[in-house]
Amino acid sequence: YVAVTQREHLTTAPNDAASNHTPITMLTRHLLPALCLFLLVPAFAKGKPQAIDTSKSRVTFTVNMLGVPVSGTVPITSGFYTPQAGDGMDGKQAAVILDMRKANGGGEEINTEIHKPEWLSTEKFPTASFVLQSLKPLKTVGSYSATGKLTLKGRVLTITAPTTMTGASHHPQQFTSRFNVLRSQFDIGSGEWNDPDVVSLNVTVDVKLVLLP
Repeated sequence: YVAVTQREHLTTAPNDAASNHTPITMLTRHLLPALCLFLLVPAFAKGKPQAIDTSKSRVTFTVNMLGVPVSGTVPITSGFYTPQAGDGMDGKQAAVILDMRKANGGGEEINTEIHKPEWLSTEKFPTASFVLQSLKPLKTVGSYSATGKLTLKGRVLTITAPTTMTGASHHPQQFTSRFNVLRSQFDIGSGEWNDPDVVSLNVTVDVKLVLLP
């Protein structure tokens, strides 16, 4: 009876020195900290969303009417930018909402026209949006190639535009960009206004996004 009791004691209760070197104990000791770090890194790397300062941000468009440049503005009602972890600045998330009902063509007569169905049709399509899909660095510091989906007048177009960022990549202060679109791609300026000699098909868009701290 004594021999059996001692054998069971030795089997079920090894000394501390031996237990510290078992494969399971050593595996847990080395891998558990690494596992915790792996789980925590995405939470810190993802970053916090930065809201767009709508009072300082703007979108400007320019067309030629009878050969004369005419510019207008569209206010930004809301937007955000969220840094993401990942090489090549890929995986960034950003979205901008525009209030097309407050689009200003630079003059009373133009403003009367641009809200009509032949132009922006703002009663049916009161907002426009841009959703960023990727932001890739170029050779020049602070220069990037931005790709995203522009939704305007019910149509969606993927655009890629050169973009300049000021501030740190994980916490930028401002984005500026310029790109061109064809108004015919969004069915803007139909009917009698479809003549490119009257209003140019090409529209230059300038974007300035200022981010809140």
